[in-house]
Amino acid sequence: MKKIIFDCDNTMGEPGCDIDDGMALLYLLGLSDEAELLGITTTFGNSTIEVVNRRTHELIEELACPIPVYEGVDAPDAYDATDAASAFLAEAVAAEPGEITIIATGSMTNLKNAALRDECFFGQVKEIFLMGGYTDKLVVGDKVVDELNLSSDPDAALQVLNAPCRVTSATAQHCLPAYFRTSEFNLRLRDESKPDGGPAFRLSQDWFERMTNDYGIEGFVCWDVVAAAMALHPELFRDETREVILDRKFLEHGMLETPSTAQAIGNPTIMIHTPVIIDAPEFCEHVYEAWRRESNRSPF
Repeated sequence: MKKIIFDCDNTMGEPGCDIDDGMALLYLLGLSDEAELLGITTTFGNSTIEVVNRRTHELIEELACPIPVYEGVDAPDAYDATDAASAFLAEAVAAEPGEITIIATGSMTNLKNAALRDECFFGQVKEIFLMGGYTDKLVVGDKVVDELNLSSDPDAALQVLNAPCRVTSATAQHCLPAYFRTSEFNLRLRDESKPDGGPAFRLSQDWFERMTNDYGIEGFVCWDVVAAAMALHPELFRDETREVILDRKFLEHGMLETPSTAQAIGNPTIMIHTPVIIDAPEFCEHVYEAWRRESNRSPF
């Protein structure tokens, strides 16, 4: 059983906002026999901290899962001595050094603030799996899209990438095979025994509509579930490493720049893991199975 803290900017259920954090949570809950979810820490990114925190509490309540949720701060430069998210992260990791895995799928301000509370924080984390970072221009459907995670707090991203523990990143390009078509998703996850089709079906429909209207695609890339799967099922991936320049000016744009392509040759670098999905259909089937287990468990 891996001990996991899920640090996320979940907005599942908020009109016009991404559902991938929520679907990553459903994935983790569907693998409850493999992962002990110690808590969820909320951060800004997909929306404000108020929206993220509210939607995360609502999702946990709807799924009837007694998992504590700890609210983070609302901006990259915010630090509050009463901040629940960074306090929980620092205290939990200090209590079990080398035992806790962090999956971070939003801005990583909570992790930065946890290190402000305890300078040993990153050295005591077992491993960090994050979703974020571009290695090239990213096109979804017919649009170029911006990076939203590393760039939300580049100073926090610098600290996380340079952490002394193992750091693994689900880069935007490497997440593209995690594509779930609207028709198959609805066929497999709509619960016919429930009038509204169940939470996974009901809370995803607005996002599917936006993907069609704004990007011209009939489905969505579930970015954040890739980071969660990397933590629990590494056999689905071929491990690769990437030498990344530790320079804030690149991370302001979410770029995982390498010395071979960067203009700023000579800056300090770090090696991070950037695994690649081996077989996209097998990966998606694995994720569907986890989602179905959680959907069948939910009483609502």
